[in-house]
Amino acid sequence: MKDLLKFYLESFFRNQKYFAPVFVLFLQFHHLSISEVFMVLAAGSIAGFVLEIPTGVVADIFGKKRSLIIARIAVFASYVVFGLSDTFWMFVIANVLFEFGWAMRSGTEGAFVYDFVVQHNDRIRLHFTELRSRQKFFDVLGSSFAAFVGGIIALFYGFNAVFLVGAVPALASVFIVASFSEIKERRERPGMISSIKHVRSSLNELRGKRMLVMIILNATLFSSAFAVINGFMQPYMVEAGIGLEWFGIIYAATLAAAAFGALYTHRIEKRIGGLMSLNIISMLAFVPALVIGLGHVSLFGVILLMTVIVVHKVRLPITSNQLNLRMGSGNRATLGSFNSMSKYIGSSIALPIAGFVAEIFSMHTAMLIFSLVLLVNFTVFYLRQEK
Repeated sequence: MKDLLKFYLESFFRNQKYFAPVFVLFLQFHHLSISEVFMVLAAGSIAGFVLEIPTGVVADIFGKKRSLIIARIAVFASYVVFGLSDTFWMFVIANVLFEFGWAMRSGTEGAFVYDFVVQHNDRIRLHFTELRSRQKFFDVLGSSFAAFVGGIIALFYGFNAVFLVGAVPALASVFIVASFSEIKERRERPGMISSIKHVRSSLNELRGKRMLVMIILNATLFSSAFAVINGFMQPYMVEAGIGLEWFGIIYAATLAAAAFGALYTHRIEKRIGGLMSLNIISMLAFVPALVIGLGHVSLFGVILLMTVIVVHKVRLPITSNQLNLRMGSGNRATLGSFNSMSKYIGSSIALPIAGFVAEIFSMHTAMLIFSLVLLVNFTVFYLRQEK
């Protein structure tokens, strides 16, 4: 049980993004245009794309726990750089550093937890999805707390201060991960030949599993559209007349709802099936994006957009489980990185396009375009149960 408490405590600390309610406003405060804001976001996505496979290979060969420690250190460092920055290129550097940390973590953490459950299930007696759902609950609960506090910090102490405060729980996360129990895994000294062989082995496994590829493509389109929608949330709230003092409260309430939704994700998956759950969630995200894309501006529109955050958080543990069910343990972190890399590719393409469209036309036009991406995801990449 001590290991589970560490998982939950680390989940609570790791995603305390005090900057979440004000990140776009923070960049605009430092005189970045909306297209430059999306270029900062895209730079992080491009870095994540480049780093995903190498970090996954390192995790599979060098050790998943070691990779997780490096990931947490990088995120901590990025918060410090953000907090001390006030120019476009410094923001780019900070975001690249942040995405490096998330690239090290993305496929690796799910693989580490999955192997931990398999190796210790006689002691913890938990299904992987249930454990991931509980982790997501504490993760989003921490995000909710940070969003509430972050809005207050930004209001009274300035935008940069939210990053420096966020560095404290990020540092705590480093030490908690370092205390995780070890899992049985092969470890080698990373080298060019062994890395190339490992990537080839992972690709061969990917080629033979059509549904695994379909889930990755489905997740890519969804996450790309979500990245755009999430990027426009704060400018939309300003357009709807929401005061800065309410930003943290609204984000905190939304994330609290998402935390409880994520907590019961395993029940949703068990009742209607993992693949059907992913299909339904895609459609639930399409409706708010379409309404906003058609030009609706109101408090109701803000509520609609916040539901997209909720369904996104609920979707993540289900996606993780459906992917890990179809992966071999030896390639799990690398295959997880393939999934994350495809998301980075999608975001790297989607974010600059959205920023350009918003600059030339409007953010509503950009939202309309990406609501159609969600519709395509629901129809073209509809996930059917395997026979």
